[in-house]
Amino acid sequence: MPNDMSVGASWLWFLSCYSPLFFLIAIRAFAVGNRTFGLACVVVGLVSVCSAWVSTRLADPPTTVTVRSVKLRDTDVPAYLMTYVVPFVGVTGEGWLDALVLAIVLGLVGLFYVQSAISLPNPTVQVLGYRWLQLDVDGRTLNVLASRDQRRRLMAESVAISNSHPRTISLSHIGSQIWLARDA
Repeated sequence: MPNDMSVGASWLWFLSCYSPLFFLIAIRAFAVGNRTFGLACVVVGLVSVCSAWVSTRLADPPTTVTVRSVKLRDTDVPAYLMTYVVPFVGVTGEGWLDALVLAIVLGLVGLFYVQSAISLPNPTVQVLGYRWLQLDVDGRTLNVLASRDQRRRLMAESVAISNSHPRTISLSHIGSQIWLARDA
């Protein structure tokens, strides 16, 4: 069971996954003349972007692990956007029903997300300079965010990471199966 910090960080993380959606809906709301809903979406979008940064600060203390393999996962972000963001672009905020339906759907998806072992790619952290990696750590597959420099160090060493050439790194748990690579 995750501690309260991990659950809080998981909700912040989930919110930040949808920051592009809030900005797109804000544009549509302004286009139909609903400035109140548009402004609310801009505020939620900004809070969402900030929550990505905050979730990395709420991470648990670093743990040293031994990595057996590394795979890039950056290609998951466009697929995520097309599946989980684009279908909502039609929401205009013309009426209170749009806002209510959006809130209910995101609330239910968020609850499922926080209570399950799924992890959504996060386009916001990619814009902030992080990259997705999938690491094999002692038989467990972990979804890890790494800075560009950390990714280069893991991917471009003269001897590739493998079972016969493992590498030790520090990771911090953010929540909902998301880990953050830390500098040693």
